[in-house]
Amino acid sequence: MSNAHTMGHERGAASLLVALVLMMSITLLTLAVAHTRITETRMAGNERWQKRLLLAAESAAETATAVLTQYPSVLVWAPANEDHTQVSRAGPVESAGGVETRVMYRRSDHNSPFVEIQAISSAQGGRGTTARVSEQVRLLTVLSPLAESAPPLVINGCLSGGAVVSIRPINSDSDAAGAALWRYTPSPCPALAAIDMHAGRGGMKSLDDTLWTTFFSISRDEYARLAAAELALPSARRRYWQVDPAALVGGKWAHSLGNKDRPVVVYFPAATGCPRFAAGVRIFGVVFIDAACPEPLADRRLEVIGTLAINGNANSGHASIELQHIQNADRLQTRLSFPTIRVVRIPGGWKDF
Repeated sequence: MSNAHTMGHERGAASLLVALVLMMSITLLTLAVAHTRITETRMAGNERWQKRLLLAAESAAETATAVLTQYPSVLVWAPANEDHTQVSRAGPVESAGGVETRVMYRRSDHNSPFVEIQAISSAQGGRGTTARVSEQVRLLTVLSPLAESAPPLVINGCLSGGAVVSIRPINSDSDAAGAALWRYTPSPCPALAAIDMHAGRGGMKSLDDTLWTTFFSISRDEYARLAAAELALPSARRRYWQVDPAALVGGKWAHSLGNKDRPVVVYFPAATGCPRFAAGVRIFGVVFIDAACPEPLADRRLEVIGTLAINGNANSGHASIELQHIQNADRLQTRLSFPTIRVVRIPGGWKDF
């Protein structure tokens, strides 16, 4: 009896031990499954946050791009601490979803048409998750990138006449003087040799399309709409002019326009023809004459601070014609400053999250 009792007791203890081991195994397995599920849930949550943050950063970058064309005056540029670039910071922008987004613009200097946009989104509450979108864009005005660096005279033909023509290019009268004129015709033009270019140089260019498409980033129709939209503005605030034949009095243009801080574009369509500029006219900006000028350009004196572009031959007559780069009116300006009308993305932007 004693042995049987002992054996039964041992079997019970063994069964209990097996049950405890099985229970512990099940418990450990349950904990492992729970831990795996928690980890998966956490990873899924992080992935959802990363997607939310990336979408927020991409949306902020899109908005920041629109700001460059629609509300550029809200940007306050300041020197960066680490280099000579300029930065403009906007933000933070907080959403109801607990996302904070900061936007920063960067450019090499105030004349640069290239801007880097950086948008950084982070989760509020110390989650430590961030998403970053960075892209480079180019600001386009009515002028083409080529025309932004145009010399004071651009002519698709030859110049004749006995006028005293003086051209002051960028960095005039120095070893670093830039181009004084561009020509788009190989025909001999002896009158050009008499121009005082102030250490500048003349250059031949090939015309792949028309002078308009070479010079402007928009079509004639688009420019006409821009000019029409400004007709109701006071003359001092208009940037884009399209001259109708009725605006010429006796075939003459007698209005001085623009200033060094607010240059203008004055477009004389082919239908209007080439005007004769009245004595003393002074224009800051671009004068684009979409026709040849067989008659003398000016009565006595014409001054253009920017670029005079003529789509054909021109007769300078016997007037005094002064053509100057905008730098000669403001030493800090290396190109004409016009409002941005379009932003073009440069391939190679990146995302980080």
